[in-house]
Amino acid sequence: MIFLLILPALAILLVLFSRSKNIKGKIIVLLLIFLYILFEYLLVKYSDSLYVFFLSLVNFIEDNIKNFPSILDNIYFIVPLLIILMLSDYFLTLKYTKLAKEVLTKHVEIEEYELNPNFQKNIREGRYNFRHLFGIIFLSIILTFLYYLRLPFLFHFIEGIILGDFVIIDAFHIGRILELRYLKKNPSLLIGKMKHDYLYSLVKAKYHTIGLLTFIFLLVILVPSTFLLGVLTSQLLALLTLKDWRRKYLRKHKQALNLK
Repeated sequence: MIFLLILPALAILLVLFSRSKNIKGKIIVLLLIFLYILFEYLLVKYSDSLYVFFLSLVNFIEDNIKNFPSILDNIYFIVPLLIILMLSDYFLTLKYTKLAKEVLTKHVEIEEYELNPNFQKNIREGRYNFRHLFGIIFLSIILTFLYYLRLPFLFHFIEGIILGDFVIIDAFHIGRILELRYLKKNPSLLIGKMKHDYLYSLVKAKYHTIGLLTFIFLLVILVPSTFLLGVLTSQLLALLTLKDWRRKYLRKHKQALNLK
């Protein structure tokens, strides 16, 4: 107990004999040190009781976790979640496009706000493409069909591919929108003018996906599961899709010159 008090005692001496004239700051630091000492005292005094409490809590969780139904096995949760994620993907893209035109127009000329060529025209015009709705229905049917096949491995694998992909896409959209909102409040951060063409957008998405792949691959190794394997596969498929869009764009616009 005496050893534990040496460090805060030294900290108190440093604060008291500091040349700083910030009295308020010194008082705050001293209060924090006092709270730290109080925490150490309570921790030492009631360590046995805390140990018993946490051990009981861990045992309770371990005994009951096996009986807790996984949400990944609940089709009545998964299908509505898929619908929400897919609709969010589209409407978050519309939101980003509107905000980008408002915030970035003076500084960044963006060729395409949407990577998927099938939806680019509708996104530019701010309209909903009903082919997207057919995609929602199709994937919902696929998941429901696989669920009732009673093949857990296949169901969780495809579930990981579909849900994992849209969770990552939605998270990416949210990050971009928050970035634009910050830039809207701080326009002075944008200086100069640049052109952001479609190929550059594909390159950014490619390397973003590779970074995610590294993290997901590590998760698959450390916490192996069929669902995570599906998520990993979704990003491998995303890389192949980005490569295909790039190939089609270059063939259409004949801009292969000066590109490696």
